[in-house]
Amino acid sequence: MKKTFIGYLLALIPLSSYSCLQAGIGDNTPEKEYQTILMENDSLRPTRKWTFRYDDKNFPCDHGAYDGTIKGFDADGKGHFYILGGEPVRLACFIGENMEWSRDLGLSMRHCQNALFKIVNDSIYFINEVKYIYSYDKENSTYFKDEAKFISYQDEANSIFRIHKSGKGKLERFPLHIDGEYLEGKLRDNGFYVVARPDNVPDSVSLDDRSHDIGYLFTYPNKLQNKVSGGNGIAKLRLDGIPVFIDLENNPPYTGFYGKTDNFLIYGSIDYDIGSIAIIDTIYRTITKHPISGLPRLDATTGWFPGGALCSDNTTVIVNKHLYAIGYDNIKMTYTIVEYDLSPILHLAHATAQPSAFRTFLSGFKKCSQINLSSFGEKIISDSALIDGNMYARFLPPIQDNCLCEQYNVFWQKGSYMECGGFITVMLKRHCQDYKDGNSQYFIENLVTDYMLVTYSCDGEILDFKTVGHDGRAYFTRIAPKGQAPNFLVEQGSLDDCTSILRYQDLTYTVRTYEYNVSPDGKIKERTTGTAQKETIKNPENDRAPIRFEEFMSYFKKWEKPYVNDSLFIPSTPHTDLPFPECFSLIPDTLDCGCWPRDLQWTPGRYIESKERYFFFVTKGCMTPHRAPSPYADYMVLEFSKDGIFKEASNIFHATDDSDIEDLPLALTLRLKRSLDSALIEENYRKP
Repeated sequence: MKKTFIGYLLALIPLSSYSCLQAGIGDNTPEKEYQTILMENDSLRPTRKWTFRYDDKNFPCDHGAYDGTIKGFDADGKGHFYILGGEPVRLACFIGENMEWSRDLGLSMRHCQNALFKIVNDSIYFINEVKYIYSYDKENSTYFKDEAKFISYQDEANSIFRIHKSGKGKLERFPLHIDGEYLEGKLRDNGFYVVARPDNVPDSVSLDDRSHDIGYLFTYPNKLQNKVSGGNGIAKLRLDGIPVFIDLENNPPYTGFYGKTDNFLIYGSIDYDIGSIAIIDTIYRTITKHPISGLPRLDATTGWFPGGALCSDNTTVIVNKHLYAIGYDNIKMTYTIVEYDLSPILHLAHATAQPSAFRTFLSGFKKCSQINLSSFGEKIISDSALIDGNMYARFLPPIQDNCLCEQYNVFWQKGSYMECGGFITVMLKRHCQDYKDGNSQYFIENLVTDYMLVTYSCDGEILDFKTVGHDGRAYFTRIAPKGQAPNFLVEQGSLDDCTSILRYQDLTYTVRTYEYNVSPDGKIKERTTGTAQKETIKNPENDRAPIRFEEFMSYFKKWEKPYVNDSLFIPSTPHTDLPFPECFSLIPDTLDCGCWPRDLQWTPGRYIESKERYFFFVTKGCMTPHRAPSPYADYMVLEFSKDGIFKEASNIFHATDDSDIEDLPLALTLRLKRSLDSALIEENYRKP
């Protein structure tokens, strides 16, 4: 019996009555393969069709030796079609089968083979790429690779062009700085990629051998975001969270990527009147395979010779859950565009994919019966605890406008989950590598961890989410259960003055207490309890015993030579610095005002002993100054009495990152020679 869409949807209805436990959500067992739904007897049929005669001189295609060739196709989902073609190339906009406008763009694209063309917001982008140029040898009746034409064509080649989709305004050209011969590329909504083969790669290397190729990832119009070499690197390139190349060997023959919609990837294979598409979720499992009928002939020409195939990025377009396919018939001399409504099979895919994908997402979370600090994840982050943010994006809380994290600075860690009535409560961590709380001026890496509470329906729809705590150098979080799960209390501490960390001082926090509970509909409720309290945490470093003078002296080596030079500042022991804050018992903390004490690095060198004094040579470096404009180093002499009492400090030389010093050792030696302290050192040293 023939099965219909309604029949399949009715068959899925009982799934919604299963409890989350019956569905096995979160079980730490290998995930079963997704159910594959093959609807062979109910193929997807066109909802609308438009036909154009390309022998009409107004149609934008080549009307000469490359008869029928076009260079691009796209649709906006609102009844407008855009076609690029002709020699010189023209851009035309159609409303249905009627041409609304046409514009000569004044450039040749005869040798452009792949026809990369896409509407992005209010602009149309296309790439005039040159893979190679062939000319025809009449004498031998063969085509040959024409290097001379290829070189002369480079000014316009390997560039991306932009024009407003109204056809008005300037046609802008942006060069693509790629190394070598263009091989392939694709334009997507948020960017595009190009793969090229360097000129020094021999022609004997197969096109399937990517070991020499270079992949370039761009955002519009031509900003390079990433550049990778070799097959493994290119395979990891992502556009809009989707790998550029996805291994679909287990799903033949779905090799063409048509687009992304409703968090699904649409792949397919179309061949003349029949074809099929596969709906694949973001963890690359096939959800639905579905046949398509009523397709036009898909032998539209775009290449340097008649009969070349229009690449899949241009023969098929997905907009607003509709698939548009363009085809070419050289017998009838027509182009045909057909439209398919994907809503029914997307609805079916959602009903099948969401619960199963959610089970996979939760498979690495631990089941818990109450919420405490450890429920949100372990302190030490293992690789297995990390969440693939691209693969499971639909199950992760969105980064909101008022969030102090930015999407590209975030990574996620698995925690725990519990089932409460008809929903799932999940605890996880969001790690932000550059927290925008204003404290980056104090810390080189302002890494802050957000404790996230998320509630889901049984099939993985996010019901609510909330950040319940922060942990970092300026924060601490304490979490304890309260009453019946999932209720809990959070004590959130925020450091009053971040400079206290940098000054080796005790840390004073303002601590606020919050109570959280989850309502029967899965909404997270927050309530402040009590008033803010002050809490001081003693700096454990201050409990260390102050350094004794004899111990301080042991960090330096005695200088035995009867002269001074730059070697006095050579580190006494490699990679050994003076210990702080212990040394503040001997060295005043006022010797530097351009850098916080914790950010200073004191490197001991040599010392000289006179009859009444000790002179210690030390390099004081600061990589993150809070007042000085750039990193610096001070070459200093610290003078102590014989009984270990600090007397004074002399700054022999101040060097900055932007200092123009050709010979630093010589400069140090000259300064030492000219300094009064150094003269006294030499004089005292030479006395019997």
